[in-house]
Parts: sequence; C-alpha cells; structure tokens
Amino acid sequence: MKQGILNSADWTLLICQGDSHRDFLQGHLTCDINCLKDGNSLMGAACNLKGRVVASMFLVNDITASRPGSLLFLPADSVAVLRELWDKYLLLYRGVTLATYTGDFRVAASRVVKRAVEGKKLAATNYSSQELLNLGVALQWGDLGGKGEQGETQEKPTSTGEEDENNWAAHLIESGVPYVTRTTSGMMTPNMLGYDTLGDKLKSKAGESLDIVSFADIVSFADIISFTKGCYLGQEVVARVHYKGKSARSCHKVSFAATDLPDALGDNPLPIHSRVNDKENEVGYLVNHYIKDGSCYAIALLSVNKVDQSNLYIKDQEVEIGNIL
Repeated sequence: MKQGILNSADWTLLICQGDSHRDFLQGHLTCDINCLKDGNSLMGAACNLKGRVVASMFLVNDITASRPGSLLFLPADSVAVLRELWDKYLLLYRGVTLATYTGDFRVAASRVVKRAVEGKKLAATNYSSQELLNLGVALQWGDLGGKGEQGETQEKPTSTGEEDENNWAAHLIESGVPYVTRTTSGMMTPNMLGYDTLGDKLKSKAGESLDIVSFADIVSFADIISFTKGCYLGQEVVARVHYKGKSARSCHKVSFAATDLPDALGDNPLPIHSRVNDKENEVGYLVNHYIKDGSCYAIALLSVNKVDQSNLYIKDQEVEIGNIL
C-alpha cells in the first residue's frame, strides 16, 4: 500500500445499538460475539434459514457511543438485503436498533495509525481506531478531522474505474478474504467461501499485528464461524456441511486479461464477465474482483472437480487459477 488511506467508497458503516444488541448479533451472525472486546475486531456472516450468506462484515465495538453499540463494516450494496432479513427479527429485541452510522469513517494502513499514536496525533482529533484482524489496516471512525499521514488535509478517496493496491476491496482480494455483495447475496454458504477455515489463517498473535500502543496485549479473535457458540440463523445447515458434508464448490484466487464486456445477459443476475466456463458449461463465477493494468484479479467460486483442468475461461479469456482459500 503506497498511500495511507484506502479507497473504501463502496463500503458503509452501520451501528447496532441497545442493551441487548449483542444478544441479537449473537443469534444472527456466524462468529461468536462474546469474543468481541474493546480492542479487537471480528469478521462474521449473516445467513438466511437455508444457511446462505446474505451479507458478510467486520465488527468492532463503538466505545464512544451514547449507548451500548457495535459497528458493522460491510459493502454498501448489501445493506438493503441485510435489513430485509433482519428487520423482522429486530422487533423481538426491545430497544435494539440498526442504523447507518452518521459520523465519518475510513480504512487506514496500520503503519499510519501506529505513527499517529507515536506522534500523539490521535489526541488532536476526536476519532477511534481499531485494527481489522491482521489485515494490516485499521477502521477509523468519528471526527477524522481530514488529516492524512503527515497531518495534512486528506479527503477520503473516491471510487475510480481502474483500481490499485490502495483500494480496500483489492486489499481484501489479495489477502484472500472473500466477501458478499448484493450480486452474490444468498448464493453461497459460509463453507463455500472458506469461512470455516479462513479464521485460522487470519488469527494473529498478541503483539504482532495489534501493535498499536494501547492494544499491544490484545489477541484478535478471528474465527468467522464458531462451532461452539450455539444456535444462530442458518446454523444447522452450516454445521451439517462442515461436519458431515463436503462442498461441491470452493473459492480460489484467479486472474485473466480484462476486457470490456456487458454486465448482464438475459435473466441471469450474474454479470457475464464473472461467469467461468469450460467452453461447454458454466463451472463457477467471480465472487470479488478488481482491475489493474489491463488484468483482472479475483476470487472465484469454482466446481471442485473442475479446478484441476487448465482450460477454464471467462468469455474468451483463459483463467489462471491460483491457491484455494
């Protein structure tokens, strides 16, 4: 990451508040909310009754809120489908609300946050900062004061067509962390996304990635799916696939030459540029992608029995398959 602030214009921040808001989140997310402390973060998935991921998100506690609350950091286009799923259940939790966070927020490279702490610049503005697992970045929220790495005015980047390593979505893809958007909402189980094993890869040791002064002795709990927390929406399906089944599809890093293609074809909700085929049949699709220097880098969900063959294509572009997530 060349710059300090990553482009997160396509993501948004929600705040879930109320005395029993943690009970609500515990019953509707795959991660164990009891592991969410002041000074660490979690990643979790919201599933429907069929065990399909409606939205995926990062979670942190907002210790500055006027009443108990947790922040949910997720793609902006998945908020509507998440609310459609959750609103009916929120009625059962008196006083619990889910709303758009009204303050400012951004994603900053960890080295920038560390320098700010060392230079005591955090005291100059009224904002909070929390590392997101061990991804090398921190979520900052509150009154950011428009300050950049050296204290100069720096606005949050806006989205551009050609993305680079300073794009938050691209950073997640390069880190091997798939996430759900409106296009893929309700299509995949957490197991297909590799969430049952990804947590082990993301776990950090105390003092390694969480090296911000006041958080140095905090361990980041990174299990995206907890198999010990008890029931949550979709839990039965997720647990059954994990213990008794095997997913027919899995996520892989892929790359191919980017071309200008139409976004839709007929009634298929998937953009045509995201469908992977073997010249005869569709064998998967892109979950997330970004474009850089004329190439597309992505995470794709592929049929397990097709990933070993070399002739896979998106439109007419041959796909290079990388590591499984």
